[in-house]
Amino acid sequence: MMKKLVLILSAFLCLTTLNAHPRRTINLNVRYVKVKPMPVVVKVKPACPSPKHIWIDGDWVWNSKMNQYVYIEGKWVVPAYGAIWVPGHWKHANKGWYWVNGHWK
Repeated sequence: MMKKLVLILSAFLCLTTLNAHPRRTINLNVRYVKVKPMPVVVKVKPACPSPKHIWIDGDWVWNSKMNQYVYIEGKWVVPAYGAIWVPGHWKHANKGWYWVNGHWK
């Protein structure tokens, strides 16, 4: 019974510790394009919901149905304590341009 309790407690602590750290999104399916998309028209940010929120600029995501990157607009988020947002950006490689997702650091 004690082993079971220790195992459950250990699993709980591992899960809560993992959730406490900022997550990083890694683009495993890199999609190359010959020409990076045009910059998006800058839009007015909606009002900030609270002093705790920070603005995350939009990101480019691959749309397999359209076979191209599409822009997803930015949003206000409440970051995890101590987390810093690293904006997404375009990178050039031998195969062409690809998008590096924004992520928490």
